[in-house]
Amino acid sequence: MPIGRPAGKRPGPQPAFFAVEIAGEPVLGIEVALVAAGVLCWVGALVRGSVHRWWSAPQQLPPWPISGSDFALFVLLFLSLYSLAPIAVARVLGQDLSDLDPGEMLVQGYATQASILAAWALFRLHPAAETPRGRTGLAAAVGTGLTAFLFLIPALMATIGGWYWLLEVAGLDPQPQDVIEIIQAAPPSERLYWVLLAVVVAPVCEELVFRGYVFRFLHQRMPLLPAAIISGAVFASAHFNLLTFLPLLLLGAVLGILYAKTGRLAASIALHMVFNLNTVIVVLLGGAA
Repeated sequence: MPIGRPAGKRPGPQPAFFAVEIAGEPVLGIEVALVAAGVLCWVGALVRGSVHRWWSAPQQLPPWPISGSDFALFVLLFLSLYSLAPIAVARVLGQDLSDLDPGEMLVQGYATQASILAAWALFRLHPAAETPRGRTGLAAAVGTGLTAFLFLIPALMATIGGWYWLLEVAGLDPQPQDVIEIIQAAPPSERLYWVLLAVVVAPVCEELVFRGYVFRFLHQRMPLLPAAIISGAVFASAHFNLLTFLPLLLLGAVLGILYAKTGRLAASIALHMVFNLNTVIVVLLGGAA
């Protein structure tokens, strides 16, 4: 899903395919087809009553016996590693954080994701930090995540358009994430590594922490929807970009619900991967248009 600044000043909500500076017909066709498929999925599911059955089905996450103080220790560990990783990369490269070139920013991106993975791995040493597995099989969980993308995309498109409009009405002009322009401008020799970072590495690392730990901790203490929304807000805030905040909050909330319903991180990872893949496709095709 494209997350970036709308192209120019336009009245009213902007469709998501205007999220990159240049969006050609291939991008428009892909996004319209995805929205149409998503609407058809909703119509079919509502007619069959499968939405109600899925929502009413019991959740598959077992209780997580972890104290607030132990979880605070994880948060401290995570924030420390997450903050130090880019600084360490800049020091090793002998550069200021603001002076990194695209290749050095790529290294920084991988280092940041490695810090997330390290925080997750270190906290797994805690006796209560095991990752549960629900009754849903791996293939079924992945299929659920991929299907959820089609159900999500119409609402996500509407959220992106409405959020852009609200920001414009408020007189704000937030900038797109730097990674969008970097991927567009990256030479072919580096572009593949950016794609792997966005489509594979980041979804896995972020789901392990934001759903595997943050959402589970919150859901242990509150109902599903508040836990999903709050963890989604934490996930969106971690991207440090106002333009993407509300769309990523929605994505994060849905990822949490998927995890609770399937008991498998594979479901949320699959949805996260295909979301990022769609974003990368839009960025690359839009930039090449």
